[in-house]
Parts: sequence; C-alpha cells; structure tokens
Amino acid sequence: MRIRLFISLLSAATILLPLIIYLVKPQKAIPGRRWLFYFLLWSLFWECFFGITAYHKIHNLAGFYPYFLGEYLILFFLFSEVLGRKTFKLDFWNISAGLIVIFLVVNPFLIQSWKQYNSYGGALANVAILYYSFRYYFKTYEEEKILLLNRDSVFLIISSLFFFFANSFMATLTYNLAVESYLPIGYHLHFFKVFANAVKNFVLAYALWINRK
Repeated sequence: MRIRLFISLLSAATILLPLIIYLVKPQKAIPGRRWLFYFLLWSLFWECFFGITAYHKIHNLAGFYPYFLGEYLILFFLFSEVLGRKTFKLDFWNISAGLIVIFLVVNPFLIQSWKQYNSYGGALANVAILYYSFRYYFKTYEEEKILLLNRDSVFLIISSLFFFFANSFMATLTYNLAVESYLPIGYHLHFFKVFANAVKNFVLAYALWINRK
C-alpha cells in the first residue's frame, strides 16, 4: 500500500511540472490555455485525494463520479476554444455534451452505485474526449496546416490528452472485463494509468515550455 501511495504521489508530482512552467514562464496566447490550467489543478487535487485515501484505506470510489464530471466539462470547454466556435456552435455539440453531463450526474443514482468504480461514466467521457481529439486532427488536416509537430504547442497538448485518454479508455474496458471475470488486476491497472499520466504531463510541460514568450 505504501508503494501505491508513493506511486500516486509521484504521479501527482509530475503535474507540478507543467503547472510551474505555466505560472513561471509568460505564455503566448493559445486556444484553451486557461482551461488547460484548470485541468491541471483539477488533476492534481484528485491525484492527491485518491492516493491519500487509498493509503488510509478510506473508500474513495465515490470520488470518481465528480472527478470524471469535472474533467469532462473542463476539457469540453478547452476543445471548444481549440476547435473554434464554428465547430462548437452546432446544436449537436451542445446537445451531446448535455446528454453526457446528464448521464454522468444520474449514473451513480440510477445505473451504478457510489460504491462502484465509475466505469460507465469514465468510458463515455473518454470516448467523447477522443472524438474531440480526432476532430482537431481532421480540422488541422482539412486546413492544410504545415506543422513542425515537435514545435507546435497546441498539437502537443492535444496529442498528450489523446494518448492519456486512449490509455484510460483501454484501462476502463479492461477493468470492466476483469470485474466480470473476477480477476484481481486493479492494482496493475493503477500503475498502467500512472505511467500514462506521467507521459502526458511531461509532454504538456514541453508544450508549455516551447510556448513561452
């Protein structure tokens, strides 16, 4: 358990790197920059919460319900600025986002339980964020932008989110299958997600570093 706490806090510590760069280095104005900051703060809080409660053997699965809800809302607004109002002005975006939020809110009351891991809500939010990422890639290709991929901050930010949530989605699916098969692999999935989180944060830190004024 101490090892798991250490790994969780280490994962939380990697979030500090892009946060510090954001605060210390003056940043150029890029779409969704403030929402990225909110996302980092939100992630840091919940990483610490889950790590500390797990160490003290406090039931913390209920925390995944507000965690996924807040995370999805923050990233929805981030992508709305990255993709632009022309894309997000469509009723489809607003209606689909509203339905996702409604599902995330009612899920612990009507479908799953506060004592269960929020696998349904997490999977749905992950798929939505992956879809937004694909929309960004398609928009970039459609506009025929020539990118130096390792020097474009927005591309790196979206790619880091895509990598993390693709891993998170696969981990959620694996968790569901493990529960149905009574396989005790939750511990291993935790380290898998921590690794993906660390990679995401290092890429975000690099993206913010090259975006400095």
